[in-house]
Amino acid sequence: MIPVFIISLPEAVERQNRITNIMNDLGLEFEFVEAVDGRAFDVLHHPNYSPKKRLRYFGKHLTGGEIGCTLSHKKIYQRMINQKIPRALIFEDDIIIRDGFLETLQEILIMPVPYDMVRFLGSPKLERLKLRPVYKFKSDHALTRHTGMPGGAHATLMTLGGAEKILKHLDKTPYPIDALMGRSWETKLDWYTVRPGLVPQDRAIQSMIGDDVRFDEKKDIEGVIKIIYPFTRAWFKFTETIGKKYWYYKTYFKDKKYGNL
Repeated sequence: MIPVFIISLPEAVERQNRITNIMNDLGLEFEFVEAVDGRAFDVLHHPNYSPKKRLRYFGKHLTGGEIGCTLSHKKIYQRMINQKIPRALIFEDDIIIRDGFLETLQEILIMPVPYDMVRFLGSPKLERLKLRPVYKFKSDHALTRHTGMPGGAHATLMTLGGAEKILKHLDKTPYPIDALMGRSWETKLDWYTVRPGLVPQDRAIQSMIGDDVRFDEKKDIEGVIKIIYPFTRAWFKFTETIGKKYWYYKTYFKDKKYGNL
């Protein structure tokens, strides 16, 4: 149907065997893309990372694993541009694919709604959120506009135009890839989700990007940055809230024009 790229570290043989079985069961041809292993990165001096901005906004640094994950996706986006690939499915190797995925994907590929990216997220938290329904599929799933910034870059349908838009923001970023995906008011990346979620992550598989450190509340700030952090953080949250609302309402008429609800 379309190219399928699966990001995986070379040593993750069990993961690769597992995801190979899933793809074979679905009848999907795919290609493994070697993940960038950032676990040993000198994070503070990495050329693609903006540490000062990160500390002002979040008070703690990205992990090397987060930077590596971001660069892994960047590698595929660059390949799409170099090879002029119109659309591609991009998976990480810890996903679960639920029933109805192929049927819904086939409908997405021919629907009239234009998009840069579709995120196949799936978690109990996201299912509870009120989203804007846009397009109803025959598979009993729906294309939805998200009001927030859900985490997760593990399963996306990316277009060439979307790859071009997000790549402009990956030369030097304070955000992990999934957070950047949600910042449409900055990137102009027009994305949707599918509900109910079709491709969650398998939480029984240990993350390889350092979740134990990523979600640690301990801050990395000191000195002047520690003093001004409450103000820079508050300003960041304020502008983020305004940005999310702006994009959500900006796209209202487009969603109504192309939707079938």
